[in-house]
Amino acid sequence: MVNLVIVSHSSRLGEGVGELARQMLMSDSCKIAIAAGIDDPQNPIGTDAVKVMEAIRICC
Repeated sequence: MVNLVIVSHSSRLGEGVGELARQMLMSDSCKIAIAAGIDDPQNPIGTDAVKVMEAIRICC
């Protein structure tokens, strides 16, 4: 089984890649988790290590 964790500095980019990947899947057998952007409206570009770890746990 292959699962996918999408990590991006930009939340919009990460969500877009996730949407594209879901459209390309032939079945629901692949889990996709997205860890993109940070929760700071003033500086939204960046990665959050906690989000990345949570995404990895979702896919394992």
